[in-house]
Amino acid sequence: MPLFISNRQGAEIGRQARLRTVCPQGMGVRFSPLALGLILFLILILFPSPALAQDFTFDRSYSDYIYTLDQYRIAHQEYDLKKTEYLKFNTLTSQTAAQAATLDMLLTRDNAIRTHLTALRLKLAATSGVNPIGREALYSRIDQEVNWLFQHQVRLKNTASIAEAVRISKELEDRYTTVNLLMYQALSTVLSAKENSLTSQSQDYYQQLSAKVAHMKQAGETTQLLERWLLQANQRLDLSAERQSAANLAASKFTAQSRNLPADFLSLQFTLKQSHQYLKEVASSLQEIIREITK
Repeated sequence: MPLFISNRQGAEIGRQARLRTVCPQGMGVRFSPLALGLILFLILILFPSPALAQDFTFDRSYSDYIYTLDQYRIAHQEYDLKKTEYLKFNTLTSQTAAQAATLDMLLTRDNAIRTHLTALRLKLAATSGVNPIGREALYSRIDQEVNWLFQHQVRLKNTASIAEAVRISKELEDRYTTVNLLMYQALSTVLSAKENSLTSQSQDYYQQLSAKVAHMKQAGETTQLLERWLLQANQRLDLSAERQSAANLAASKFTAQSRNLPADFLSLQFTLKQSHQYLKEVASSLQEIIREITK
């Protein structure tokens, strides 16, 4: 086995060595760090947590992820440079520098994936509405992958050549479809849980106002307008629930063999945004009822 990689091998390894995704997407497609950052950012902006204190640990882990992602970018640029220098000069010095750069790039790649998984785990912990059994199942899978990555880094550090480092690196590439699926499932769980929690709150307010309007009607007050708004709110609740069910069904079909998980996830996200819009309309109707009752 050659001490270093050929031009063709270098291009292939360089291509495979990058993390990739639209959340991440698997080791056969170039990683878009910005896309992954936007996915996590959208969780914070579109579905903010009601208790900011609960998100402190997630915020910290998200900052760690951004930092390690930047370190990976830097390491990969250095890897490309040192690889080119070795292939050009073919000296012992350039070989040693290339080996060090390759190892650093592979280690920072593992770090970026590990901190992404950790951020997802902490977001699951901070998100209300997540099914406890489902949360624990995701915890277990995330912990398993994080522990595997730690062990993988230990093995990388014990390599004696570039060829050996590349061989061990491929173990992650072979495993990444499973990791990729886990990331999308965790993200989908967070988004769905947020929507479920909002739905539960909306239903509670709807029931309380329904009881109030019924009491007013029994007392002889005019309630036709209030009942119309309640009917509109109930219809929107049903439509929101239908969109949530469609999103849950879509998430259940995610597999490691799915050809386009990023597109599938974006479709699921769009479905949940439709559900969210219906809940906004429910809130608007309920606010009108409250104003009418209290004026």
